[in-house]
Amino acid sequence: CWTLQSDDLQEVVTVKSLWWPGFTFYHIPETGEYNSIYMGYGERNDDLPFMV
Repeated sequence: CWTLQSDDLQEVVTVKSLWWPGFTFYHIPETGEYNSIYMGYGERNDDLPFMV
């Protein structure tokens, strides 16, 4: 499961993982610029099915 957020002011799209809290991916549309970062504890969110 993912969350998708578009920021029109900075013209960037951000995708965050709900299974792995701390994982973030971003992409600037119409360019080749993208990147990802993980800042977490390496623990999957097993409560996700109960949160949805």
